[in-house]
Amino acid sequence: MARPGRGFKPGSAGESSGETAWRVFYDTRFGRGILAWRGGILMEHKLPAPESKKSAVARSGGREEPFGKMLASSKPWQRRLAAPVVASLESYFAGARVDFDAMSLPLDFDSLTNFELDVSQALAGVGYGNVLSYGDLARRSGHPRAWRAVGSVMARNPYPLILPCHRVIRNGGKLGNFSSGAEWKQRLLNLEGVRLACLETG
Repeated sequence: MARPGRGFKPGSAGESSGETAWRVFYDTRFGRGILAWRGGILMEHKLPAPESKKSAVARSGGREEPFGKMLASSKPWQRRLAAPVVASLESYFAGARVDFDAMSLPLDFDSLTNFELDVSQALAGVGYGNVLSYGDLARRSGHPRAWRAVGSVMARNPYPLILPCHRVIRNGGKLGNFSSGAEWKQRLLNLEGVRLACLETG
């Protein structure tokens, strides 16, 4: 079975060989987020943080590098890949309802085991403003007894929000853990209008 997210392959018409590492930043009221790419594959998404903007400016020698300027100086295939993802992320953090079609994006699915891919595909189907438990996600992924292993996959998710692990909570409405911190998990759910009966962490 073909892996998802492989619709675009750089390397033709003078494009990159696919191995170049590059980054794109996006700005929100919470700070600056980062998208890290290798060639045509998105390798990592980091949620916004105020310090991310400061470090980006420091790397540029103290000059501000707004997304529009960065995009204008990048290669056409990079602009084609990054612009829709950045626009969706910025719209989401501005309060718009955005549903990321993660399985059609050029994510690094080739590095996943079959189990991790099953979980990722099930997770991608959890829509905006919805939550489910780790056990629910295990059942949806076709591995009903593997809820602990599902939690481990969530902890290693390199694409928070794009693959919406913040929508997976513990039984009884408890918030549960999140790789970017429980405060971020609650913030994302609040943005989506989710109000849990019990917002305990742990």
